Amino acid sequence: MSLIRIISLTAMLSGLANYCAAATVVMANGEQFNGTIIRMKNAELLLKNTYVGQLKLPWSEVVEIISEQPLKLYLHDDSLISSAVTSSGQAGTMQLTTAPSAAAHVLELAQIVAINSPQESPYDYHWRGKSNVGLTATSGNSDTTRFHVDGEATLENEFNRYIVGVDFNRGSDNNVTSVENWTAYGSYDHFLSKKLFWNNNISFKQNGLQELSLRSAVGSGIGYQFHDDDALRLSTTAGLSYVSESFTVAPTQEFLAAQFGLDYEQQWFDWLRFFHNLTALVSLEDFDDFVLRSRSGLRYPVTDAFVTSLQVNFDYDNSPSEGAEKEDIIYSFTLGYNW
Repeated sequence: MSLIRIISLTAMLSGLANYCAAATVVMANGEQFNGTIIRMKNAELLLKNTYVGQLKLPWSEVVEIISEQPLKLYLHDDSLISSAVTSSGQAGTMQLTTAPSAAAHVLELAQIVAINSPQESPYDYHWRGKSNVGLTATSGNSDTTRFHVDGEATLENEFNRYIVGVDFNRGSDNNVTSVENWTAYGSYDHFLSKKLFWNNNISFKQNGLQELSLRSAVGSGIGYQFHDDDALRLSTTAGLSYVSESFTVAPTQEFLAAQFGLDYEQQWFDWLRFFHNLTALVSLEDFDDFVLRSRSGLRYPVTDAFVTSLQVNFDYDNSPSEGAEKEDIIYSFTLGYNW
């Protein structure tokens, strides 16, 4: 046999071995995915595919797994099984190829709470957050500056979620202030079920050009988490809020308001995220007295941690102080860091 044939045969057998060692995951709709199983936890199976990278598959939709590589299977009773697995011929089960006894050969997928990673305690807290900075400046025929910074941090487990955030904008045109405002906010959510939660929130806003010295709002209500993972986050809130507005010239106003909120963020393709956050306060004494705060945009990942964002900030006050505009719109391009 020639050297070229030996090399070709060796490469073919090596490729076949690698193919056989790869895992196959069958979904409830009949789709099959091949790759290497990295882990399964929090009801999400992470599979590494040669061509498309990492795939996140909902564990509830998995009906069959085949893997010649041993998997560490963590069960509901806190036991651990290390074994390669193959098809049992029955959906929703797997056959252990290295099980010590015949009785243990077949295992129901519903018994598995994690794979290759211990199941996390629902009481364990996790951090996630983001921060963004944008700066533009011109000189010559025009002398302008624009500065934007925002940040948000979330601490959460399965029962509680704490969020704090801030954004700041300042700009000038030919040494005349054209943008000057900041917002700070925080919230505490206590989950009554997987999706329903009790929402408590507080916010502060200042806008010098609207002669708004400070608007503070403290509220409480009910929220619903439709979806919450890296691919899609969608939740709404509704409740009551006590609002106090202090102006530079006009007298202070205090009133009870209905409060509504929307938080939406979704992965588009593998390289783009869309986000939209909306908060509305409507006075219960005068429905024409309402304010809106909206943050929308696109995020593009530069690396695993750094992102660039194109964002539109829209603030609307239907009853501003005399002489002030109702709306403020800021367009910003920022560099950010996610963790």
